[in-house]
Amino acid sequence: MRVNIDGEDEIAQIAHHLDSLLAFIETLLDRLTAAQQRLIEEAKMASLGNMVSGFAHELNTPLGVAITSQSHLKEQVEVLKKDLESGRLQKQTLTNLIAEAESALSLLENNLLRTASLIDDFKKVSVQQEYDEVQEFSLNALVSGVLDCYQHELKQPDYHIEVEIPEQLMLNSYPNVFVQVLTYSFNNCIQHAKQEGKLLNIVISALIVNNYIHLYIKDDGKGIDKELLPVIFEPFITTQRNQGGIGLGLSIIYNLVTQKLGGEVKIQSPAHGGACLHIILANTAFRLDAD
Repeated sequence: MRVNIDGEDEIAQIAHHLDSLLAFIETLLDRLTAAQQRLIEEAKMASLGNMVSGFAHELNTPLGVAITSQSHLKEQVEVLKKDLESGRLQKQTLTNLIAEAESALSLLENNLLRTASLIDDFKKVSVQQEYDEVQEFSLNALVSGVLDCYQHELKQPDYHIEVEIPEQLMLNSYPNVFVQVLTYSFNNCIQHAKQEGKLLNIVISALIVNNYIHLYIKDDGKGIDKELLPVIFEPFITTQRNQGGIGLGLSIIYNLVTQKLGGEVKIQSPAHGGACLHIILANTAFRLDAD
């Protein structure tokens, strides 16, 4: 069956819109590829070194898939235009192209979103960004607020959460930095600590020892391989690369705590399992309100 071209403005509009979309995608991919190349050059010059190089490498997969999808879509549009101009466009050809275009656009969307997510993570690793000003806040209330955002992910019977932080403990620091540290910590528990079919217990506690604040985020999950512990805070260390993990979460936590909060961060994982993220803050003003 052939499509009647006479008066078929709608098909011409489809071809025009696809052309416009391809031009936009091509420009976007060119910009992303150029950004990737700039990152590679930065790796040769800046102190970011291996981290920038590793990030550029991580971009290869989503960018490669996006470029391939864009190229395939462009070829299909050229076929459509030729058939349209020659009057040989068949309904089945148009139907097939629309199906392939939908598949290619879905791949493009997913991989461009993946690229955007990688870039966002890289910005957070660098810690070269503005945060909210220093404020006084309740650590207990802030932790509880972040946990409220995880009600769906950290729900029973899969998770049991305990917060052991004095309600009267007030900090004078950057609340948004603490939110990010907690967010990446909880994400790490969900992605790496949880064992299928087993309850995961998470305890968030805080102590004051010799004017130092000690914040602990402890779980009884899978634990961390002892071979990984010495390099666990380095960028791109992950055991879940095949599941989409890129290994930036703990590196972001480390940089936020050491560079923005002026503190120290450690992680322990005993042989029997579980892990404990231990954050020590020396330069954070605090007070304990009277009951």
